Amino acid sequence: MRRPVTTSRIFLICLLAALSGCSPTQPFFLHEDGDLSHYIDKATAASAPDLNLEPLPDVEHSETPLTLSNPEPREMWDLSLEEVVSISLANTKILRGGTAARLFNGQLSAGTQEGSLTLNSIGRTFASIYDPAIVSSNPGQSIGTQANPAPFGDGGVANVRSGPEAALAEFDTQLRMVGTGPNQSLLSSTDRPQNIPNNVPNVGFIRNIQTKTGGLSFEATKQTPDGTVFAFRNTNTRDSGFTRGSQFQALKSFWTATLEVEARHPLLRGRGVQINRMPVVLGRIGEDIEIMSLNANLQDTLNNIEIRYWDLYLAYRNLETAKLGRDGSLVLWRVQYERLDKGAGNAQEEAEAREQYFNFKSQITQALRNLYDNENELRLLMGLSPSDGRLIRPSDEPTMARVNFDWTDSIAEAIVRRPELISKHWTIKQRELELIWSRNFLLPQLDVGGLYRWVGLGDDLINADRNGINFPGEGSAAYDNLFGGE
Repeated sequence: MRRPVTTSRIFLICLLAALSGCSPTQPFFLHEDGDLSHYIDKATAASAPDLNLEPLPDVEHSETPLTLSNPEPREMWDLSLEEVVSISLANTKILRGGTAARLFNGQLSAGTQEGSLTLNSIGRTFASIYDPAIVSSNPGQSIGTQANPAPFGDGGVANVRSGPEAALAEFDTQLRMVGTGPNQSLLSSTDRPQNIPNNVPNVGFIRNIQTKTGGLSFEATKQTPDGTVFAFRNTNTRDSGFTRGSQFQALKSFWTATLEVEARHPLLRGRGVQINRMPVVLGRIGEDIEIMSLNANLQDTLNNIEIRYWDLYLAYRNLETAKLGRDGSLVLWRVQYERLDKGAGNAQEEAEAREQYFNFKSQITQALRNLYDNENELRLLMGLSPSDGRLIRPSDEPTMARVNFDWTDSIAEAIVRRPELISKHWTIKQRELELIWSRNFLLPQLDVGGLYRWVGLGDDLINADRNGINFPGEGSAAYDNLFGGE
């Protein structure tokens, strides 16, 4: 007899289930006592890798940096602007400090700081001379062919999915080798009982099918610029086992060899030379955009090198000016001091002369510090060690000739030569091609093609010589049957 379950009992069961679920379960340890504090030291311990690498010569043989407490260089290094640019280009694989120069409060300052790097079109935080080669050889993802189209999505590297080399590889002969079994496997085996009553005579019926099938398929495809695809296939398959009974099969196992020739041409989507060569054009445009990006970064870097060179020249002149002011104020201070000592002068004039002397002396200290800072930043742009015992000194003098630029000529030259504008022009062209591709991708897939197949069967796959035995005779060869013209 079943008793009805009351509402109070149901409520009690739900309450117990909720309370048991809210209670946290403490962990159980099989071989531990629960105190895991000894694992903290192991988890937080840091180990240094043993790289066993020799340090760079610039680091190993570096000397004490020039500072206010160590102001004496081992030698002075006189460099012209042309030599500075030459050394910078020779040492520049990674462009340093390639930000644009800035004009602030009427003063032009170089767009570089210690350790500052550039940004290229690939999106990295540095730019190198290898970026165009990286874009050109980028395998990426294929934009797609007429047989396997893919819409434009994320542009990837330099707004393209692959470089021109990878795009041209789509027109190379593609070789594909797979198995002929299920899921392109090399061998498959079947062991399956059949739905046959036991009282049925075993004539023409197999109560348990046991077969093995395997083989290889070779395919070579070639795509032409107009979208036509030619294919050549060779398939060799071996079937072993009885599927209809030994009374109805001449051979327990046999080989099947096929040769296929196929040609397929698109009529709508993927048709035409413009569509099929578009991945190559887009890859080349992406390479040109990266070249323009490198030119822009290199242009800014050379501009900063020249600005920093003349900043160093100005630092030397400021230092010499401060020294002349100090020497002149020292002479004036001595004169006022001697007059005060003889009673001809007053203390106020002597104090003013002394204050002026120490003011010029502090300016020398400030000018020397600015000189070291400018020289160090110039070394950074040149790719040199910050301290090799030499102090760079500019040997060129700034020109005093007046130069007047025509406004119209300046605008015309900027439009033609500025890398940023050229990159934008290529980007617009790239988007136009992507629009053409997208419109073609909206068309339905409609192809026209033809396929011709030769089939050969035999007890063996191939014989050294023709024995004249035809399938399904024992000793027959599949390739003899294939090329026999039957």
